Amino acid sequence: MLPSCNKLLFFLLWMTTYGNTLTISSKVNSTDLDSETSTGLVINSTCKTTHQCSGKLVCFNGQCQCCENHIWNGTNCILEKTFKSLCEHNTECETTLFCIYGTCQCAQMHYWNGNICLSKKKSNGTCTNSKECRGKLVCDGGVCQCPINLFWNGSTCIFKKFHGDFCRSSIACADNMECRDSICQCSESEYRDNSKCTAKKSVNDACVKQGECGITLYCARSVCQCASSDYWAGSKCLIKKDENAFCNSSLECKVTLQCKRNHCICCEQDFWNGQLCEKKVCVIEQCLNGGRCQISNKRDKCVCAEGYLGDRCQYADGKEKHFVVIFHEAYGTASPRILPTANRRGELFVFYFANNRNVSVPLNSINTHSILDSNVLMTNGLHQAGAEIHSNIPITLYGFLFTRGHFSEGFLVLPTRFASTDYIIPSFTVSTAKNICQSIFALSPVYSSTVIQINFKMKDGSVSYDNIRYSNNQTLTLVLNKYTTFQIWHLSDLTGTIIIASKPIVVVSGNRCNYINVKGLCQPFIEMVVPTNQLDNVYVIPYLKYRLANTVRVLAVNNTSVDIKAGNNRSRDSLKSREFIDYLHTTISYVSSESDVLVHIYPHELLGNHGDAFMMTIPGINQYLYDYDFMVPTDFESFISVTVPTDAVDGFVLDGNFVNLKNIFSISEEEHHFSSFSIPISSGPHHITHREKTRFGLWIYGNYTYNEAYGYLAGMAFKT
Repeated sequence: MLPSCNKLLFFLLWMTTYGNTLTISSKVNSTDLDSETSTGLVINSTCKTTHQCSGKLVCFNGQCQCCENHIWNGTNCILEKTFKSLCEHNTECETTLFCIYGTCQCAQMHYWNGNICLSKKKSNGTCTNSKECRGKLVCDGGVCQCPINLFWNGSTCIFKKFHGDFCRSSIACADNMECRDSICQCSESEYRDNSKCTAKKSVNDACVKQGECGITLYCARSVCQCASSDYWAGSKCLIKKDENAFCNSSLECKVTLQCKRNHCICCEQDFWNGQLCEKKVCVIEQCLNGGRCQISNKRDKCVCAEGYLGDRCQYADGKEKHFVVIFHEAYGTASPRILPTANRRGELFVFYFANNRNVSVPLNSINTHSILDSNVLMTNGLHQAGAEIHSNIPITLYGFLFTRGHFSEGFLVLPTRFASTDYIIPSFTVSTAKNICQSIFALSPVYSSTVIQINFKMKDGSVSYDNIRYSNNQTLTLVLNKYTTFQIWHLSDLTGTIIIASKPIVVVSGNRCNYINVKGLCQPFIEMVVPTNQLDNVYVIPYLKYRLANTVRVLAVNNTSVDIKAGNNRSRDSLKSREFIDYLHTTISYVSSESDVLVHIYPHELLGNHGDAFMMTIPGINQYLYDYDFMVPTDFESFISVTVPTDAVDGFVLDGNFVNLKNIFSISEEEHHFSSFSIPISSGPHHITHREKTRFGLWIYGNYTYNEAYGYLAGMAFKT
């Protein structure tokens, strides 16, 4: 470090006084030194001591140099000029200063701190005044920072960006906006209100549009509120709580739940189905016929008592203990039979109308049928013909007519419990091939003093009873007692005849004898008529093996439209009350109607004397059962036919063995998807069910060795 000039003066005085090396004639002072002209060594000359150097030069590091704060002007050392001193050259100014426009100043981007020039400070540098800060930075709070309307871009302050402008960080946005998605915008807790960001509104505050409301809130009906699936938790909306969740208020619970004992629960008469509280069936529509309401897997269902089925146990399975059996007349001499079916041993009691005789018949797997007295067979008019059947166990019962070498036919006997007061007669177009072909029906009351009105429907001619003739749309009125049966026939089709009774009656109808294509023998058609209160409006007609030519008759009870799908053919017909429509059926077909209808199938005669025509009832899909105990008559080549929802076509168990299926025919219409198949079956009792407890329709039919044929419904569910 160069010595100061003050130190040099002290040194010269000391040498004069004590060193005897100089003679000074007058008092030495700094002014004398400044004006002194020396003939010593010049600047940068090699020296050993300061007194060897001329003027204000000092010997430093072996060379003559100007002392501290002095500079060499070419002839002498002069004092350096400080900040804002006048100057002509940079060399005149102190080390960190420059001569700028005749004044010693700091260089650009530097400031004078009182002693030296320092670099101006960047953003966030500490400061005492704004002169220390670069560019447009100001000293605020001891820190260099941009003014409020500017931001630091890394090198200088520039104007902040406005709402909607592109940005890279939130500091570039004006008005405390955030840079989100590279756009300056209000924070998530604010919304843009004209030209400024305003805090979003809270629950129940008035609003105009969605963006004004706080996070999780919605502007609905001009008020900020939670969504219907949420509740207000004090600062935001939360999803309403499920069943059994902790709660303080019912407002916290999902719709239909209530907060009781600090838990979200349903009312006592409701159950939680996984989404909401649902009324238990046993509260709204009570389980019927002794069924009980059970909740399983968050679903409620009625567990039905034995013998009942349906979602409310509203159907009975038809296995009963009391029946009335009547047969209408068939040509020739017929053998009337009953085929009782039960899943356990029991006893059957037969009471004959004609002679009041009671007969006991054991129920077991050996007695596959029971031959009745011929006095059960009817002729025209009023007769005590028929039988009342009682059983000590629930059974399914079939009626059967058989004359070897001539004809056969069977039908499902409806339990007396489901006998009704309103019927519409099904029959078939009467063949003109023989004079023994007639349309026919018979009826018998369940109780005495029953008033019966028969309103005939016939295309041609008239019928006669008690010497009075009745033609189309005329009414015959009868008053019958129990154990009395009435029968009437006509050469014209009686289909559509209406029967209305004051008390329940049973009815059988069909044809005394008939042909369809006259390729076999004349065959009686007989079915026990299903009352109008047991009908349906959706039917699937089954596939019958070897029987690919069939007529299906759809009979309207009331005015209705009927949709039919058979193969690739679809049709819609409007039927008036008591009218019918026939169509050709091959493998599987579908019938639906607005109002309930009655449906029967009439398989045509087979070529080569392999089977006559017959008549068979088709129940609706809502009348299918889960399982069937059924009887197949002896001496026939028999088959069963099944209709079932397509997704359950596999899984049938017949007599304990799974059924292997080959030929399956399917049909789909609207939401209904059904399949049908037919397989051979041996004579005797059988049981069929489905491993997944699916409801299905079942029919039994067959052919004898020479022409004879039969077919009947295996069973059906009855509305209760």
